[in-house]
Amino acid sequence: MLLPILCNCVIVLVLIIIKQQAGVLCRSKQEQKSELKSELKSELKSELKSELIQLVNEVRQIRQEIEEIRVKKPKSAIEKIKITIMSLSDDIFLNVLRYLNQIHVCRICTINSRLYNLGKIKLYRCIYFHIRSLNTIHISANTYTSFYTNFTIVNKWNTFPWISENSNITLVKKMVFRVNGLLFDIVKTQYPWIEVIAEDQNGYYHSQYPLQEYHYTQLILSRRVGIPFLNGCQEMPWVKKLTIYLIVVPEQSLNEIKYLSGLEDLGIDVVDTDDLEELCDIGLGDMPIKKLRISVSELIDMEELQEITEIFDLEKITMFQLHLWDEDTYPENFNSSIQKLLSALVNVTSLSIICQNIDFEKVLESMKPNSLHTLHLKIVQVGNDIHTFQLENILNYQEHSLRRLYLSNNKQRDKTKMYGLQEFERIYKKETKPLIPNQQPVGIFEIRRMIDAGKFQKLNRVLINESCYFIKRPSNGMIHLVPCNSLIPDNP
Repeated sequence: MLLPILCNCVIVLVLIIIKQQAGVLCRSKQEQKSELKSELKSELKSELKSELIQLVNEVRQIRQEIEEIRVKKPKSAIEKIKITIMSLSDDIFLNVLRYLNQIHVCRICTINSRLYNLGKIKLYRCIYFHIRSLNTIHISANTYTSFYTNFTIVNKWNTFPWISENSNITLVKKMVFRVNGLLFDIVKTQYPWIEVIAEDQNGYYHSQYPLQEYHYTQLILSRRVGIPFLNGCQEMPWVKKLTIYLIVVPEQSLNEIKYLSGLEDLGIDVVDTDDLEELCDIGLGDMPIKKLRISVSELIDMEELQEITEIFDLEKITMFQLHLWDEDTYPENFNSSIQKLLSALVNVTSLSIICQNIDFEKVLESMKPNSLHTLHLKIVQVGNDIHTFQLENILNYQEHSLRRLYLSNNKQRDKTKMYGLQEFERIYKKETKPLIPNQQPVGIFEIRRMIDAGKFQKLNRVLINESCYFIKRPSNGMIHLVPCNSLIPDNP
């Protein structure tokens, strides 16, 4: 009996001990949990506290910066903008300078030494020498054409320091001369790294050096100057411009024109229209010619002039110049022949005609209405009578498209000057004497009246007898004709 009772007591005792140990174990786990929670809370509090302190400091810093900006002087803001601009790279600055003329580049050179050095690179890179001409190119801060932004213009070569006097000669990459001559030879001899180009040849000067090289993008072809070729070269697609003096040019030299597969700009100077026949078999109609200038100095035969329609693909032409300098009496069919020729120029936007006084209104009727952006007309005066233009009739069909207009009935002619559409790119200086009202440049009052009447709203530049005017249209509705090349301004 005692054994079972004893066993039961032992079992009960064991159960009591196990229960007690389990209670102790549970209490220890709860204590551990509470301790862990307290530790985590303290760590979180410390982290949050540090983050809050950091955030407060940042807010204080922002408030301080805002307060500084609020009370800053304008000068400090300008200085900050200057610092931002000067952080631009040299390449970006040089790219910006490409779009400025030499006057504005010179002004930028005065800001600091860095811009001075960058400005010198732009100014010396491409230089144009305008010599052997009675006319001087007008240089102005207000004149912006591709010619003025591409070149630094020098009207007198002796004002440009040379050789040991010029430490910047190494910056020069290209020099263009109005005509070749002694200075042209000097540059080719002493500065072999410079690309030297002559726009025209001096018939009285015999150069000791090649007038042009095979890699030039513009060439001259005449009796003494041929097209240079590199041995083994089949084509010269890099040549974009060619001027032909079609006076006793060897046939072989004319045949070489076909190798200029990229030719876009062609100028032809002839004594009489008979010479044009020599160009018939070259294949000029297959070339990508877009700009065509034909200048005839003496005899004019209208049937031979019509050969232009067979020699060239006139539908490709966008810029056409016909300069007829002959002072003899024109044939009876002159007007109708010119009309027929112009009617074939369906895509022309720039037109230059130099000839004796003709019925310009009737001739220009053959052009597509409102197709011309640029119109250049010059009357070759014969005898003592001075002929003028009937402006409103001439321009009647081009009112809504015309942007640039040149009109001249000036009898004086400078044979060293290049007349035509290039006069819009290179504006020549004109000395203007004080004028009484009826001596104002012919046509300027008519232009003023037509513009005030709301016509020719796209017109922005006018040259009347070599006096140049910019047309300014401010937002207030006023219209101003601003002289741009007169030493003593006119007041139309």
